[in-house]
This record gives sequence, structure tokens and C-alpha cells, in this order.
Amino acid sequence: MSFTWVTNSSGKTNYYWKIGPSSNPGTFRIDVKASVDEYGSVPKSISFQVIDKPTALGSSQQNSTL
Repeated sequence: MSFTWVTNSSGKTNYYWKIGPSSNPGTFRIDVKASVDEYGSVPKSISFQVIDKPTALGSSQQNSTL
């Protein structure tokens, strides 16, 4: 999968993915490699956790923290 993003003057950018309400809880990893012709590429990995979040009615929904 490949994406193109625009960075700010500090070279930083953000990208967001929504997860569905029936997503399974667990720890997930994202691996990214950013590159620019003049500077080469830089790999980066980050993990995030999807957790069950109890509702007032006793059922649960999914919530992610990054």
C-alpha cells in the first residue's frame, strides 16, 4: 500500500484511520517508510492498542489509543 502526504515546514505529517465498531481488541503494529529523493528513506514502526470500552448498558464498543 502506498500513500502520498504533504508535510509541514518541520517535515511532519498526520494520517488517520478509523476502525469499525466491530474491530477486534488487541495490539497492532504499523510499519512506515518515508522517502524523499534528496534524502533517501527512513523506516518507522509504531504499535497501538484497540481496547474494549464498556458502555452504560453493559455492552462494549471498541476504542483505540495511539
